[in-house]
Amino acid sequence: MKKNYLYIAFFCITISENPVNWKLTKKEPGLEIYTSESAESNFKMVRAMVELEASPAQVAAVILDVADYTSWGYQCIDSRLLLKPRPNELVYYYVSNAPWPVTNRDLVAQMKATKLSEDEILIESHNINKIIPEKKEFVRVVQSNATWRIKKKSQTISTAEFQVKLNPGGTIPSWIVNLFLTDGPYNTLKSMRLQVKKSKYENITMSQIFPSK
Repeated sequence: MKKNYLYIAFFCITISENPVNWKLTKKEPGLEIYTSESAESNFKMVRAMVELEASPAQVAAVILDVADYTSWGYQCIDSRLLLKPRPNELVYYYVSNAPWPVTNRDLVAQMKATKLSEDEILIESHNINKIIPEKKEFVRVVQSNATWRIKKKSQTISTAEFQVKLNPGGTIPSWIVNLFLTDGPYNTLKSMRLQVKKSKYENITMSQIFPSK
């Protein structure tokens, strides 16, 4: 049950540091998870890399489809689109399950995708303290920044690199969070490999995510 503490660390968090001491903690073909100490916090940072059978546009479409996070996000029990001013920008609400007696965490986050080239997309997200007031049944995530860098590797394969840093708020000891920090990214990325193959993402193109002005 303890591993459930850590899912809040996966979707919720841009790295403000550039550490060089990444430590490989999990590895299997096409999937690697790293952690690093943070100079700013007692919570470790996470870096994950995965290969996916999809185009960069398809991978970006999965990440931007926040309403479907409950289908593949580890311990995600609620995720809702709040605002979408552009196809590549949105604001969403997210709730992560935690085992008793730990209180579930919630988050309001802003996300933006940027096309770096025809073969590379950058997606950044960060928490915002607006739109939805804090709820008494949840603990609001204090700090949440994340980046995805998606690149075309071949005609059928893309790579996605994810980096994350978090302060989950509340009274969860940092050593508990750090102990199980890789479980959320690992299980989510494994589920993502199946998610990108869903028919609704099959024909997604760059022009749909980044339409001409």
